[in-house]
This record gives sequence, C-alpha cells and structure tokens, in this order.
Amino acid sequence: MAKSKFGDKLKGMKSGWDESQNQYDTMFGGVKIDAGDYIAQVQMAKLTESKSSGKLMIRREHLIVEGSWKGTVVYDNMMLETPMGMTFIRRWFEMMGYAAPDDPSEIEDVIEAIAEESATVKIAVKHSGDFINVAVIEVIESDDDEKQETKSGPSAAKSKQKAEPEAEAEAEPEQEAETEDDADIRDALFAFCKAQDIDTEKDDDSEVLCERIKEYKWPEDELTEDEKELFDAAGIADAIKRNEAPKKAKIKREKK
Repeated sequence: MAKSKFGDKLKGMKSGWDESQNQYDTMFGGVKIDAGDYIAQVQMAKLTESKSSGKLMIRREHLIVEGSWKGTVVYDNMMLETPMGMTFIRRWFEMMGYAAPDDPSEIEDVIEAIAEESATVKIAVKHSGDFINVAVIEVIESDDDEKQETKSGPSAAKSKQKAEPEAEAEAEPEQEAETEDDADIRDALFAFCKAQDIDTEKDDDSEVLCERIKEYKWPEDELTEDEKELFDAAGIADAIKRNEAPKKAKIKREKK
C-alpha cells in the first residue's frame, strides 16, 4: 500500500506515540490495575464538570510509587451533586485530614489544599465492572504536616486525629465495588442508553445513568417487559409514562 505524503511526519512521532501507551492504559483500560492496596501520591485533584451532564465532580489522579505497578496513574471521578457522592467526598476529606466545611462554597478550597500537599497515601483499588474505585486508607506522608487549616479558614481546619482501624474497616463498605446484581443493572442501563442514543461517559455509574434516562418520559406501550423490569429494578419507574385507564361510561338512569 502506497504511503501518503504524511509518512515522514508520522514516523517522527514515534517517541510520543510510544509514550502515549501508558496514558492510554491508565485512562481507557488498555491495562487494568490489579485490585489491592497500593502506595501512591496524590498527583491531581480538581473540581470540574461532567462533559455530558454538566454536573460537578472531582477528578482525581493517584500515581503508584511502589511495586510492580510503579509509574501507573489511577484515574477516578467522585460525583458531587448526589447525596451518596457528597457522603463519599466527606469521607475523603476526613481521610486526608480535613474537616468538611459547613459552607459548600468552600469545598473547592479544600480540594485545592489536598492537591497542593501532594500527599503520599495508601489506597485501596477495587474493580466495579469496567471501572476502578479508589479509596484512601491513610495518609503516609504530607508535604505540609504542620498545616493547621486550609485556605477556606477555621471551618475546614485540618484534623490530626487518625480514625481507629475498626472505624476505617466499618466505613470501607461505602467504597466497595458494586455487587454482581448492581453491575448487571448498570450494564443493562448502559445498553438501554446506547440503544436509545442517549449520551453517556465511560465512568457513568448507575445513578448517573438513571438521571440521564429520567430526563425523558418513556411511553409504557413502547417499552418491552424487560425494559419495564429494568426501570423498576433501577428505581426509575416514575420515568414511565403510564397508559391512561379507559374511563368508564356513565350509566344513565331512565325515568319510569
């Protein structure tokens, strides 16, 4: 096959092309890091918006610094605009040594403070279908261990107390990978969105997918029985536009 005029330019990209392999592996699943505990450094944490839903989320990157996966970056997102997402973020702040601010407008300040410290942490990596969940177990070392408060002021003062191991063990189920049934529901929601041409992102969980589906009303007579069962199982049966029951004709009484 004859090469185009771009051949020489493409050849000159060899070094960058090779270097992109690790980025591809960690971002898009070319290589899935084994589940387990790792020592990592907080490489990045920032508040951003989901490209599809526009909802706020925290984008995190942890760089593995020890072991066979050393040099691999683990990416994950923490959804903010959901009750469960807020709960996980409060837990993350606590594990990083920060009190959750009373004023949510200060959340971004705490995130920036955590990112600036670039702390070395112990993380638990767990699989959830095609996705990776990251939970911080403890802070190993911080660039600023003497800091007493974040940029957001006293309301987010840094706590020096570490959670007892028993308390950590009890809190961990919040971050555990989905059950097999939950994963099946998420996969079915993905398949439904794809069939209905609803935009999704690779890191969407069941809750996000349900929100996407609930943006529309789905006529009952246009859904299959399996799809209706899926809506019920996912807790979004209210998104089904039910067929109106036929009105009973009024019976007229005849005068005698």
